[in-house]
Amino acid sequence: MNHQAIDISGTEIPVIEYRDERVITFKDIDRVHQRPEGTASRNFRKNRDRFIEDEDFFDIPFQDWSEIPTDEFRRLVQKGGRKGFIKFITERGYLLLVKSFTDDLAWEVQKRLIDGYFRAKLYEQARSEFPEFSCRLNGEQFDRSADRFEKALKIVKLMGIRNRREFLLTANRITKDSTGLDLVDLIRPDLKAEPCRPEKKNIKLPVVSDADEDMLAGFVELWWEAYGGNPVYTNQLCALLSDTDILFFPGHGKYEKREHAIRVSRILSRLEREKQAIGDYRIAAAGKKRNMRLWQLVQQTDNI
Repeated sequence: MNHQAIDISGTEIPVIEYRDERVITFKDIDRVHQRPEGTASRNFRKNRDRFIEDEDFFDIPFQDWSEIPTDEFRRLVQKGGRKGFIKFITERGYLLLVKSFTDDLAWEVQKRLIDGYFRAKLYEQARSEFPEFSCRLNGEQFDRSADRFEKALKIVKLMGIRNRREFLLTANRITKDSTGLDLVDLIRPDLKAEPCRPEKKNIKLPVVSDADEDMLAGFVELWWEAYGGNPVYTNQLCALLSDTDILFFPGHGKYEKREHAIRVSRILSRLEREKQAIGDYRIAAAGKKRNMRLWQLVQQTDNI
């Protein structure tokens, strides 16, 4: 993640990058559009079913957004208040969100925010990588390619392609054939490298009998002490593990947070499905919130 500030139509907003993509918060959308605080978030909630997570927005946990050095986030951390999730809106999500903003100021802000914020980094990369096209890439050619790529993504989605790499490369080929600009070469050349496919092995995720029962019992006791029988997210349990020497989950300490969370979730699913008793407790599914699974501990005595 990176931080600096950019002036958009007289309003300074912090630059926030997440997963190499520029994003913006509801509060900054309201500020730059001179709307009452809460307008953007209300529009989002009203049309929530139209927004796709990880494409139109990211739901960011406290441990991630609290590390971003913006004045607003520092204030929230120092105040000791909000510690929940914060939504980061992508360029695509922003364009969906402000469809209802149709006044003259809104049109001007949209243009400046797209060119001066969301795509500014891409323009700079284009100018440095292709100096011979710098004039056109700064405007017409790049804008035309970006718009064509966005339309190509919709077509590819209708074709039923689900693999993300194939999805992006197919849309890029359509864009290149019609505009002459290879956006993947420009922005994400690593996408064209053949993915490493390790030899498949029949490795089963561990169950209680395979894991160190003492460590598993210790983890459950730690879980109960921290949250009791309340529902918790997988990443909250991963955070508990990060401060211990408990290593019975594969990948702990070796993988990125997201991959580790996926592995932990799979193991919890198996333990829940097989109704494994762990000391005085068992793990149970507790539904979903924000499209993420929740877990809870149930004391064995509760079933008597």
